[in-house]
Amino acid sequence: MSRLTKFIETIGKVKEHHESGSSYYVIGGVKVRVSNHLASVNNLRDLMILLPSNSAKNYVVIMHGRIYTYENYTQVKVFLQHWIMLAEGFAVRDKVILNDESFQLRAQLNKVRQELAKIKLKKLSMEDFTVSQQNTILNFLSQKK
Repeated sequence: MSRLTKFIETIGKVKEHHESGSSYYVIGGVKVRVSNHLASVNNLRDLMILLPSNSAKNYVVIMHGRIYTYENYTQVKVFLQHWIMLAEGFAVRDKVILNDESFQLRAQLNKVRQELAKIKLKKLSMEDFTVSQQNTILNFLSQKK
């Protein structure tokens, strides 16, 4: 077991270990995969850490479709500590937002605005109205002047 794996086990929940050498953890609601090889599929929300092999000296971290390299265990550990602080901060923010009534009302208003934007309004012309309706419209408009 590597130092990195031991560290991750202190900060996250062990989800599963595979015979292939991959270990899966849950940290802050995000699945973290630690392995010595690439996975065939990687969820963009997940975090993947590739351990250095005998020939490679760098740790590789894949997050949100981006690849980062770190020269040693200490750098990866610092990255994870900062990443955890951010994840916890976002989790607290999300709880506050969910409990914030004004945010909920704004979210509802935005949904209504999106639905209204989907509705295509037809531009009306006078031919779309009956003669009686046309006269009513013209009378109304003449009174406004």
